[in-house]
Amino acid sequence: MPALVAVLKDGDSDDRYVVATALARIGPDARAAVPALAVALKDQEPAVRRHAAQALREIGPDSKVAVPELAAALKDEHAGVRIIAAQALSRIGERKEEAWPPRLGGCT
Repeated sequence: MPALVAVLKDGDSDDRYVVATALARIGPDARAAVPALAVALKDQEPAVRRHAAQALREIGPDSKVAVPELAAALKDEHAGVRIIAAQALSRIGERKEEAWPPRLGGCT
């Protein structure tokens, strides 16, 4: 796992994308990569951000330390990142106010 985390931090965009995808496929056993995946949610490449969110979603409740970064990803400019970040928060089970934006008027 340390080698994958190193590539996620320092690899080129294609390598970061591949590693984030691989970590998503590994699922809960990739829990050691959660801090690096949380950082990857701020990557310049949307595909890396999307797959980092997907990996955190697949890791599940062990991704709880990434809640602040996932909450920030709910405002990402790319809809795919926002959707998967919301799914990850739901799967983690996080319901704190700071994780979810306030409801818009008229929505219940």
